[in-house]
Amino acid sequence: INAEYMGTFSYDIRLCEAIEVRLEGKPIRLANNIEAVIVLNLSSYGGGSDLWGRPDANHRPSMSDRLLEVVGVTGTAHLGRMQVGMGRAERLGVSSAVSIDFKTKQSIAVQVDGEPWRQGPGQITVEFHNQAEMLEGSQN
Repeated sequence: INAEYMGTFSYDIRLCEAIEVRLEGKPIRLANNIEAVIVLNLSSYGGGSDLWGRPDANHRPSMSDRLLEVVGVTGTAHLGRMQVGMGRAERLGVSSAVSIDFKTKQSIAVQVDGEPWRQGPGQITVEFHNQAEMLEGSQN
């Protein structure tokens, strides 16, 4: 969920006012400077950026734990710093179900698995559905 879309649109409303993010039904507070919310089930994003950063004692991201990591970023410069290992996203939480309510009549840029669209009022819910075995080639 982006406050900007490819740098071509600008908004008079902050993302924290336009959406409500709930983790397992409980709303979380978005800081005023958050321009994008990213829901992950992988340890990397956008060509290898580690948005979660080093695991802490409470949570180590894993594709097989049936949990989603939710992070916020403050803009493209923030994403750039993470791409070169000079930062991490703001950790918003971990959940088995993430709901995002779009509260504004103004459409918001959304992207799922590389496919962008403009989202009007409504709700998106992300939760575990199924899991498939994957193969990985050797590192040699």
